[in-house]
Amino acid sequence: MVSTLRLVGLRGFTMLAILLLLATPGRAQYASGIEGTVVDQSGAVVPGAQCTVTNQDTQVQQTAISDAQGYIRILHLAPGKYRIQIGAPGFEKWEQKDVLVEGGALRAVYPKLKVGQNVATVEVRAETETLETSTSSK
Repeated sequence: MVSTLRLVGLRGFTMLAILLLLATPGRAQYASGIEGTVVDQSGAVVPGAQCTVTNQDTQVQQTAISDAQGYIRILHLAPGKYRIQIGAPGFEKWEQKDVLVEGGALRAVYPKLKVGQNVATVEVRAETETLETSTSSK
């Protein structure tokens, strides 16, 4: 009877230890982040814009792409100061530094992209024919 109680106690302790190990998160998670809607100068949304958020102290980066409504959201940011860069084809890159993200809060940003200049490189190649420049006498 005593050995049965020891066996049950040992099994119970083992199960409790396993449950506690599984319940412990593997990494720190944060409820803070940034969100906003990417628009152009006229106020039209810009879908497909790439947003990069960089922690200015650790240089850790996270990226996101704006959805069809221009909306971006990056969560699980550690509290600190961030640099936010947003770019899209045909627009100048938008940047904001020293954006303070505090624990447990979503920080709103208001990126307005300016239309950029389209830069194209044109390479022209032509083969030239050799011309005879001497004159003949008749």
